[in-house]
Parts: sequence; structure tokens; C-alpha cells
Amino acid sequence: MKTTLFLCTLCFYLSGLSQSKKDQINQLNLQADSLQNIIDVKSAAILNFELQINQNQIQIKELQEKYKTLDLQSTNLIAVLNKRVIQLSDSLKSTKYDLSKYSEQRDFSNGLFTEEQIQFMVEYFTNKLKNVESSEVVISKENDDILIHIKGEPGYVASFKLSPSFNPKYAGDLDKDGSSEILFQVIRSSGGSYEWVDFYCLKFVPNSSYVLVELGVECPCSYSCGESSYPEILGLSSNKLIIKKACYSEDDAQCCPSSEIEATYEFKNNQLFLER
Repeated sequence: MKTTLFLCTLCFYLSGLSQSKKDQINQLNLQADSLQNIIDVKSAAILNFELQINQNQIQIKELQEKYKTLDLQSTNLIAVLNKRVIQLSDSLKSTKYDLSKYSEQRDFSNGLFTEEQIQFMVEYFTNKLKNVESSEVVISKENDDILIHIKGEPGYVASFKLSPSFNPKYAGDLDKDGSSEILFQVIRSSGGSYEWVDFYCLKFVPNSSYVLVELGVECPCSYSCGESSYPEILGLSSNKLIIKKACYSEDDAQCCPSSEIEATYEFKNNQLFLER
């Protein structure tokens, strides 16, 4: 009887102990499941992070390739630009050299054309006569002046009379374009009793050469300047010339203009422009 009671008590105790262990195991299983869920979430986050890292690494590689391409392109572009800069620098040096020759200061104080300039002008007027007359042209002297005329007796044939001197006041960079000019007069004849005074500009250009330009002088008179009037340069201020010309009225004879006028002309681009 006592033995039976003891066994029953022991079984009851063991039964209670077994139930407690089961509860503990269940709690541990729940905790394990919770930890597993946390681990799964963390693993997913880590996997997603690794994917982002891989994507970033791919983008970095793409950017590196682009950088290499851009670096190569920029290197090539810099080389081209450096070459272009060298070319422009050489061109600028050449231009500066040409401009220095073009704007070279010259001394016109003696008022005399050089032999080279006289030869250039003589050839110019010789060709001008040949083109008009198609005849032989002769070069001779009349006092100190140089006479370029058609073969025949001077005074009866077409000619140009050129003085070897000029007024230094009308020489220099008159129109401020970087080159020098000499303004002078030439007496022109068609072979009769009339003579005309023409204005010319001897222009200095690079490579020590010249250009000769005839300057037309527009008539400032209200009626007529006549064909035989002699214009005269009175002065120069900056690039403005004061020129005096005879004026004819309707009743004036060809020999005798009744008045004179002083007009201002702007010298620009190898031309004279009447200021009204």
C-alpha cells in the first residue's frame, strides 16, 4: 500500500516536471523561430545591400570607362588646341611683322620722292598714256619737273608733268589706317593750250611696294568749277583737306571764273569726300 502510494506520487511529480520541460521547449522554439525571422530579414537586407553594391560597382566601372574615353578625347582635343594655338601664335607674329612694316614710320621732312618712287610713278603714267594713245612714250625734263609725254613736240602732245618734290605737310599716315601716304599734284595736258591739275595719292603697302591712286575732287561750286580751274590745297587738319577751287557763274567766260570757294574734303580709303 505504501509502495503504491509512493509510486503514484513519483509519477505525478515526474508528470509535472515533464510538462514544465515541454513548456520551456515550446518557448525556446518560439524564440528560435523569432530569431530565424530576424535572421531572414537581416539576410534579405544584406542580400539587397550586396545587390546595390554590385550595381554601384557596375556603374563605377561604366563611369571609369566613360572617364577613360573622355580623358582620351580631352587629351586629343588639348593636343589639337595646342597645335592651333601654336599656329595662331605664328600667324600673329607674322601679322605683327607685316603690320610693323606696314605702319613703319618714314621721314618725309625733305619733301623729295625717292628714285624708286619716281620710277614707280613714271611707269604708272607711261602705261596710262600707252593705254590711251597706243603710241611711243618719251620721258624728258622740263626744268626740274619730269615730263612723260607722247613722242612729239612737248606742248602739242598728251603729257603728264610730275614734280620730284612734294609738300611734307601732306605726307604721313593721313587717314590713320596704319600706312603712309603722300598727296601730290600732277599737271595733265591733252596736247592743246589747256592744262589740268589732278590730285594723286602714293600709298605705301607691305613688302616695300606702292599703289598710286587718282583722287577725284568733287566740285563744291553751285554752278560749275570749269575745266581749266587749278585746285589748290590750303591746309590739312587730321584727315580733312581744305581745297580752294575757282567757281564759274552762268555768264563767266572759260578764261575768267568770277569767284573762288574753299571746301573741306575728308580723306578716307584713298578717296576725297566733299563735306557739305
